[in-house]
Amino acid sequence: MLNFAGVPQTTPRYVLLNQLAKGGMGEVYLARQLSSGAISRLVVAKRLLGVFEGDPKHAGALRREANISARLGHPNIVQTFDFDEIAGAGYLIMELVEGVSSGVLLRRAGTLPADVAVHIASHAADGLHAMHDLKDEDGRPLLLVHRDVSPDNILVSWDGRVKVSDFGIAVSNVAPRATQAGVIKGKFQYMAPEHMMGEPVDRRADVYGLGAVLYELLCGVSPFGHLKDKALYVAVQQRQPPPLPPEIPAALSAAVMKAVSKDPSQRQATAEAFAREIRAAVPDAAALALTTILEKDFPAGDPARLRFRASEAMLAPTQTRQTLAPVGDAAKGGPPALPAEMRKPSTTARPSRLPLVASLVALALIAGGAWLLRPTT
Repeated sequence: MLNFAGVPQTTPRYVLLNQLAKGGMGEVYLARQLSSGAISRLVVAKRLLGVFEGDPKHAGALRREANISARLGHPNIVQTFDFDEIAGAGYLIMELVEGVSSGVLLRRAGTLPADVAVHIASHAADGLHAMHDLKDEDGRPLLLVHRDVSPDNILVSWDGRVKVSDFGIAVSNVAPRATQAGVIKGKFQYMAPEHMMGEPVDRRADVYGLGAVLYELLCGVSPFGHLKDKALYVAVQQRQPPPLPPEIPAALSAAVMKAVSKDPSQRQATAEAFAREIRAAVPDAAALALTTILEKDFPAGDPARLRFRASEAMLAPTQTRQTLAPVGDAAKGGPPALPAEMRKPSTTARPSRLPLVASLVALALIAGGAWLLRPTT
C-alpha cells in the first residue's frame, strides 16, 4: 500500500510512485523524474518525516548530506541528482539502485563465499577511497570521512554493482563539525575505537569499518556482534576480534585482521590499499558470483524485487499521484541548487553521549536519532 500522507503536492517534476522504506526519522520513495523532453527516469526521493521537518537542526542535516553526496561522482557511490524544498519539506533526489543492501543479503544468505565478500568489500573500498581523496573547487583536500560504514550502507544491485550510500554523518576535517561535542554518531559494531572515544578520525576509521563489514560477510557476525551495550563498548576498545574461520584464505584473514587493528597506524593506510590486499588474496572475485547468489536468494517475484516496480498498476484507482517541483536554478533548467552545509541524520544510528564512557553506554544504534530506513516489504 502506498503511503503519501502529509507529502506536499505541487507542479510536476518528480512523481512519487511507491514508498521503499521508512524509519524513525525519515522515509524513502521510488519516484519518477520528469523532464520537458521525452526522457524520464526512476529515482529515489528521501525526506524527513513530518514531525522533524520544522526542526532547523534536522532540516539542515539533510541539506548537509545533499552537499556532500552531490560532490561524489564515482561508480561505487550512490549518486545524488538534486535537492528540492517544497512547503518546508526537503527532498534529496538520488540514483535508484535496484537491489538490496549487503546487510539484507547477509541476513538472507547467512554468510558469503570469500570471492563474493571480497567483490563487495573491494568495490566499496574503491568508492570510499574516491570520497577520501575528494578535493574542493580550488584543489584542496576535503579530508572526508564516512563514519558510518556498515552492511546496510553498502548496496548491491541485481546485476552485481556495489554502491556506498548514506553520507548523513560524513565529516570533513577541514570544515566546521556538524556533530555536537561529546556526541558519538555511528554503529558501534563497525566503529573504530578512536571514533568511539570521540577522538578525531581520518580515513583509517573507514578502513576499520570496512574491515569489520568484510569480517561479517565472511563469518555471518560482526567482530563483536555477540556482545551488546557496555560489553560491546569495552570489547571494541580493549580486545582483538576472534580469528576468522580456518577455511578463509590466510592472506585474506590477515588483511581483515589488519584492518580492524585497534591502533590506526597498524591498519592499511588507505581504503585503496585495503582493496589491493584483499583482491590479491582472492584474485577470482567477480560480479558473476554475486549475481548468482542474488538470483538464488532473491528469485523473480520476491518482494525485494517487486518493490522497484513502477507500473501504473501500483496506484489504486482512488489514489492521486504526489508530485514535487524543482527549486532554485533547477527550476530554470540549470544545475540543482544544492545547499552549502554537511551532514544528515544517519540511517541506523542513534547519537550516544561521550560522558557515558565511564558507565553503561546506551547503544540505541539501531533505531531513532538517525535514519533507520528498512525495507517495508
